[in-house]
Amino acid sequence: MEFTLLDSLPVDWAAWTLQNVIRGVAIADIQSALRLAGYDESARELGGRAGFNASEAAACTVRSLIVYRTALLRRMYLRKQRNQPVERRELDPSLFYSSYYFANEPVILAPLPTLEKLRLDWTFDYLSRRFGDILIEAQRGREGDPDYEINFDKHREKMRLDGLIKLIEDSGPNNDIYMCANNRALDSELSRMFGEIPDIDDLLEPKHARGKTFLWMGPQGTITPFHYDLMNVLLYQVHGRKSFVLAPPEATPFMYNDVSVYSRVNYFGDRSQFPLFEGVPLKTGILHPGEALFIPVGWWHAIRAESKSISLSFTNFLDANEYRKVT
Repeated sequence: MEFTLLDSLPVDWAAWTLQNVIRGVAIADIQSALRLAGYDESARELGGRAGFNASEAAACTVRSLIVYRTALLRRMYLRKQRNQPVERRELDPSLFYSSYYFANEPVILAPLPTLEKLRLDWTFDYLSRRFGDILIEAQRGREGDPDYEINFDKHREKMRLDGLIKLIEDSGPNNDIYMCANNRALDSELSRMFGEIPDIDDLLEPKHARGKTFLWMGPQGTITPFHYDLMNVLLYQVHGRKSFVLAPPEATPFMYNDVSVYSRVNYFGDRSQFPLFEGVPLKTGILHPGEALFIPVGWWHAIRAESKSISLSFTNFLDANEYRKVT
């Protein structure tokens, strides 16, 4: 009898079933869990598989992993064959949602006329004069820690905004000082900035802007290392330039993912220790002031400031942007 359990169950449930058979969990207990989840047919099939044991489950797991890996390699090969720079498109909300948001494809949107005044106004000097007395949180001491992003909590430091801006203005290129999304600057008194951030009604949901809008500020050389996000992100460049690299979700087995959503690949450094990464199809580019990069959920990305930089990122899209991590 052909065993089609892997075909009739979602991937996460098929993996769960095989893992529990390998661990020696009673077939009847596994069947009960499958029935409770609504997979009656799969439960019956598992019960009718006389002698199905850990060895056979392990073999099924290996076969399914080989099939999965082959599919990933083929998809990555096809992406590499048509690998192009990230498209630049004028803002057309309907086209954006149909061709990029729901298609899980990155794109650069430019110009965004609604944000043009903010882009022109928000110089370091202006922000220092306008909001400089506000106490904010930033990061310091990143350069001495190769895992600075994973160890984010160790590098938190309170300071006035004008103090941070002075550090940025007076320093040369470095990755030691940075205010990023995790510092949640706009959740502080700096929320007064929302009075100067206009609504983009045709692209983002204004009612959900607070708590889903993030400020980034740092010198040339600041790096956001390779990781993926559990939501879609729109990164708008206010001041300066940032280089970026994107890798598709199917590249995950080749990204040396070891902790949470992070990769060990140091894209802007020595990559010789990561030979599997060399086969990954990449999209690279430069984000200029007035441009917004759409980073789809699940896409790996690394970003480096090529000059002193101010950015805003948004996650308050008009459509659903909440994704549950499958464990």
